[in-house]
Amino acid sequence: MAEIFGLVVNITTVIGLAGKLANLGYGYIGGVMNASNHAERLVEELNSLIHVLRILQNIVKNDPELEFTALQRLNGQKGPLEGCVWRLKLLQLKLKPKDRWRDKMKVLTWLLKEKETYEHISRIERDKSLFKLALGLDHMLLSKEIANHLKEIEKDTKDMKDLVQVQTAALDSFISKMESDQLAKQRNQILQWLYPKDPSLKHIEISGQRQAGTGKWLFKKPKFKNWIEEQPDFFLLCGYGIAGVGKTSTVIDYLYSQSLALSSNHAVAYIYLDYADKEHQKPIKILASLLKQLGNQGSFKEINELYEEFRLKEERPLARQLRSALITASRFFKRTFIVFDALDECDQGNQRKELLPLFLDLAKEGINVFFTSRPHPEDLQVFLDADAVNKMKTAAQDDDIELYIQQMIDDNPCAKRLVEKGNCRDDIISALKSCAKGMFLLVRFHIEHICQQPTVRHIRKELDKFRDSSSASGLWPLDPTYDRAMSILYSQTSNRRELGLTILSWLAHAKQPLTIEKFGMAVSIGPERYELDEHDLSDNKTLLDVCASLVTKDENSRIVRLAHYTIREYLLRRRIPEDASFRVAIGCTTYLAFDIFTHVPTWASEYQHNMRGFLLYVLVHFKSHIMECKE
Repeated sequence: MAEIFGLVVNITTVIGLAGKLANLGYGYIGGVMNASNHAERLVEELNSLIHVLRILQNIVKNDPELEFTALQRLNGQKGPLEGCVWRLKLLQLKLKPKDRWRDKMKVLTWLLKEKETYEHISRIERDKSLFKLALGLDHMLLSKEIANHLKEIEKDTKDMKDLVQVQTAALDSFISKMESDQLAKQRNQILQWLYPKDPSLKHIEISGQRQAGTGKWLFKKPKFKNWIEEQPDFFLLCGYGIAGVGKTSTVIDYLYSQSLALSSNHAVAYIYLDYADKEHQKPIKILASLLKQLGNQGSFKEINELYEEFRLKEERPLARQLRSALITASRFFKRTFIVFDALDECDQGNQRKELLPLFLDLAKEGINVFFTSRPHPEDLQVFLDADAVNKMKTAAQDDDIELYIQQMIDDNPCAKRLVEKGNCRDDIISALKSCAKGMFLLVRFHIEHICQQPTVRHIRKELDKFRDSSSASGLWPLDPTYDRAMSILYSQTSNRRELGLTILSWLAHAKQPLTIEKFGMAVSIGPERYELDEHDLSDNKTLLDVCASLVTKDENSRIVRLAHYTIREYLLRRRIPEDASFRVAIGCTTYLAFDIFTHVPTWASEYQHNMRGFLLYVLVHFKSHIMECKE
């Protein structure tokens, strides 16, 4: 009697599963693409199976005292009914994912491939036929058929269990990946909290300007070789010399390449100091940037501890706390290298006063510190003379300069054609090398100027000028080059000349970097005019061309800046133009009086969005510009 009861229960279970699957199938047929053919066939077979099983169910219920030998064989352990239950549960697993994943999987098509669907149809047909056979065949014949079928059922059951294990492993892997992605997202949020800017963008920009294959001479210098050794005699090294040698990006790339080549646990962090970006290069932000870079390379524990300590307080870590975390984080690595570029560009009172002691502290902790600078600021001269600082003089080598000149000529089809026509390549290389004074920057200005000449005679004439001006020396060796650029600017039409002078005024006095879109608005503001539209703006190429190579634009950030810090020094020292501060101040004053700001703008268009960005700059720095203006 118990066996009959178990048979009824299992038949009822199969009917229930088949009914649920049929309902799922109807749902897919009604709402899922590409489900109409094989999905409909599967639902038909499920309904047919239900019909056969209900007949069996009724027979057993109506005659419970009869011996149903064949049917009881069907209900045996690992028998056809148990196998049918397993297969239907597997089909249910495939057609109805767990609710918590349904939103993420976004199933929009029939979940089974056509071949897989027909495999399930075939198995259901086989089970259905076997159940029919149990109703009509002799008990002995049925028993023999069942015995043969049991082997197939065992194999199907094993295959199904294996498939379930595979799917479980895949689900575990998916969950693990989701958790890993969540941790990575949280990690990035914490790093952004520490320091929102990406330091690598500046390095990519500067490295892109450097001629490939140059700068290797630096790595052969004895002091540099000592500094980079596993057990150096000193940890603090200064590369000093005239501007425009291109040493910093070369050192950073070399340190990265060495770390990768040796598969060593080395960290590299760097700061490109920029006179135009003092707001983001205060000592406390420099420390945050360096700590973020170490965090990106694996030392994250200290950053996370700072975040947990300060996020609930809605406060920021102090400089001493960041410095302590930086030193602790550096110990995660076998060696840590930190590089600072253009220390002479930062402000003596607000930046260098704190940075110079920091260099000494980092070096005492066994961190390799390399910084570059021109030697003439007085506080730097005192610092460089200290016993704790090792220094080496840097200057571009003739081989690098020649390689750079060759490449610049070859990259300009017009210049290359003229040089070949006049057979003057060697003359250009000789003249530029003799007046370069170890500066790539000077060579860059000269070769760009040469490449703009219309004839061979003009090229030779300009080479003679370079030779005549090569006697310039002392603190300002680039002045003759900048004088020539200014002569070109002044020789233009009055409108282009005025635009060029306004551009130089803004770049020399701006308090933070501006993108070319916002910068274009700044230099287009006219006196006593209280509106500005797209027709008032110069195109981007004109903004750069009118200043004769003195101005450049970073293609990644779209920030406009002077080609080098020494250009700003030149403009301020020569007071070019004399009314530079007034031009900037009157531009800010006029902009604040624009008609559009008499009501709340919608900022709907990209143009209006740029206007809003420049308005924020004016609101923050208006007072400073007014204070600088003597008028």
